[in-house]
Amino acid sequence: MDIRHLKYFLKVAEAGSFVAASRELGISQPSLSSRIKEVEAWAGQPLFRRLPRGVSLTEAGDRLIPHAREILAVMDRAERAVLGDTGYSLSLGVTPSPGVSLVPQLLTSAAQSSSPLNIQVQQGSSDELLDLVSRGRLDAALCYRVINNETLVTVPLYSEDLFVVGAPAVLDATDSDIAFDEIVRFPLVLDPRSHATRRRIEEVAFRRKLQLEIKLEVEPANAKRAMIEGQGFCAVVPKALYADAIRSGLFNCRRIVDPTLTMSMGLVVNLSVKQRAFERLRELLQQLVRAEIETGDLGWRRYDG
Repeated sequence: MDIRHLKYFLKVAEAGSFVAASRELGISQPSLSSRIKEVEAWAGQPLFRRLPRGVSLTEAGDRLIPHAREILAVMDRAERAVLGDTGYSLSLGVTPSPGVSLVPQLLTSAAQSSSPLNIQVQQGSSDELLDLVSRGRLDAALCYRVINNETLVTVPLYSEDLFVVGAPAVLDATDSDIAFDEIVRFPLVLDPRSHATRRRIEEVAFRRKLQLEIKLEVEPANAKRAMIEGQGFCAVVPKALYADAIRSGLFNCRRIVDPTLTMSMGLVVNLSVKQRAFERLRELLQQLVRAEIETGDLGWRRYDG
């Protein structure tokens, strides 16, 4: 048994189920179950009661909890002593929406944490970033893809719906949703086809046999924003991308339904990354995402991909 086994044990105990713990750890449920069985083999007895819904600690598991926490705390202090003020460094790719909504807070939290994490950020589309992480050119990426194999692991973070966003002169201010079929009447500025959001939109349009009025293909979020603000175009994007303009009244937005266009964001990590750096990044992101889901401002919800 190694340190990782104890971390997995504590996560299952805290989460109360293998499903929830595997989601937070970014590993498959069968793999997590196997690791817990190894801990129980080491202990020589069950540490969890398997219930119809979730798990609970046995008396032996309950006795192990404080010792596991103490061991991990000692290892954490030893690691900080060795690293000093340098901490870990990793490169992170981001798609435009989390680049606006998550990265500023992430960089601040990483720099101020007790175990500093130096993050170099690069922006791109989900496909571009996934390719870079697969080839080891990036350590991790925030993107609309979920993939788990011998090289990569994905930690699900949150799900969000797509909105049609436009200036008040083009898009009415209302809290009501808008049916997908209605967006054909708006002049659109969309991402290139290499973006997951664009492909999702066109998949639905193709099935509905609808002809969208796509005026421009623009990748940079700032350029798209200028087209919305100054040229009377609308965009189909996550609300988080232009949350500041929506809050100020510069833009209006309406959630697209029938069907709802849901995108699920995950942290894709190359398994060659140092385990502690990966864990720290995951912890920081999960904390930020949980806080944002609680506010409800961006329309994020627990990952349902």
